[in-house]
Amino acid sequence: MKKSVAIVLSSLVLAATLSAYPTYSLVGAFGIAPQFTDTFLGEFKDKMKLLNETEGKKIVLVGGSSLPFGIRSELIEEEFPEYKVVNLGMYASLGSEAMLSYAKANVKEGDIYIVSPEQHSQTLSMYFDSYSMWQAIDGDFGLFNYLSLKDKEKMVKGIGHFASMKYKYNREGSPNGDSIYCHASFNKYGDMDNEEIKYNRMPSLFDQSTVIEFDKNVIKDDFIAEMNAFSSFVSDRGASAYYFFGPNNKLGVKSAETIDSYYDYLSDKLSFKILGDPNRSLMDPLYFFDTNFHCNNSGSIANTVRLIDDLKTEFNIITSTDIAIPKAPEVPGSELVEGDDSDADKFSYDDKGSYYEITGVINPKDKMIIPTSYNGKPVNTFKKETFIGKNVKSVLIQKNIKSIYDGSFAVPSLERIEIHNDDPSSIIVGNDLLKGSSAKIYVPKNAYTKYVSSYTWSKYSSSIYPM
Repeated sequence: MKKSVAIVLSSLVLAATLSAYPTYSLVGAFGIAPQFTDTFLGEFKDKMKLLNETEGKKIVLVGGSSLPFGIRSELIEEEFPEYKVVNLGMYASLGSEAMLSYAKANVKEGDIYIVSPEQHSQTLSMYFDSYSMWQAIDGDFGLFNYLSLKDKEKMVKGIGHFASMKYKYNREGSPNGDSIYCHASFNKYGDMDNEEIKYNRMPSLFDQSTVIEFDKNVIKDDFIAEMNAFSSFVSDRGASAYYFFGPNNKLGVKSAETIDSYYDYLSDKLSFKILGDPNRSLMDPLYFFDTNFHCNNSGSIANTVRLIDDLKTEFNIITSTDIAIPKAPEVPGSELVEGDDSDADKFSYDDKGSYYEITGVINPKDKMIIPTSYNGKPVNTFKKETFIGKNVKSVLIQKNIKSIYDGSFAVPSLERIEIHNDDPSSIIVGNDLLKGSSAKIYVPKNAYTKYVSSYTWSKYSSSIYPM
């Protein structure tokens, strides 16, 4: 009864607020057919359907994208056959607090909830992105009702942008994600299941733009309060909640020596138990894929076995776990990519063995073309300091570049960034790519919708234009 009243009240609040919006926005948001079904976020509706329709006892995994990349749910079910596993892990931009709100659906006696946010300031806070959430619920707007009142208010404020993008995609063609970050990559549990997630694709084997810190200042007090409130909610319904440290690329950890003190701090603040030893969350970099939190297919098995072992320890189960952990896959050598190397002599380089990294500009000019090769080896990256202090107006990036570090374009004179690559998932970018820059990003016309709906590039959609 209380839930029904809450839904009615929230619907009235939404209706009253939306009445102030022009009909154009409302028609675009709710009248146009769903446009994000095939994207990575298009999976969210399926996850919620699975959560709501699963009968019997459940193990529900709650958090960001490290869960679909880092868990093999079928292995958990094999070890705990009395449970069904629901991998509710989705995307950091949706916000951990919002995911906790959705996880409250269909809580039953005996269920186990494992809360596992990435070890990052964004996921350990009350961060929430309304545009990402609108994409996630496009086509099932009843999911709006699960959100907190303050997040609903943010959603309403962001409806104009959502409507304009739906109009655009309805006219030009719906986004379908890329080869990996798409709806089709998920299996029936909500895990990523794509054979292309093979090995570490990060230059230097870790993402230099995302530092992993075990520091009490990283996790926010209001988020701890939200997690404790979630634990109380499920406990009142006869279920239990646990905290689990997700996979962390050990090369990306800033200060590993602070892990134990961080664990003590978190244990003291949380009203529910932490599973296992956080030191074991630091994994071989060869078990990761394209971020410091995303495992490759071999790493997901290794990480799942760690979770299974921790659950068995918690429940005093003495049977051994006979799951073969794959050897960490070696990274294949970099291949040369054909392209324009006319500016190769205008840069300085650092030999990384199988490839070169650009370290600076020797002879700057208005338009700089980053070469594909140097001295017979591929050029895969450039340091973020490369163009700093140089009077450059345009930078052309070809298919050879594998990662672009945060702050790389903090150049006042820079006006244009051209990316000549049809596959946005093949270029790793962080959250502050355009920090200190007012430049516009131009991408191939045929790949424009891929970029603006990409898992990693969509955050820059307002700055991306087709060539």
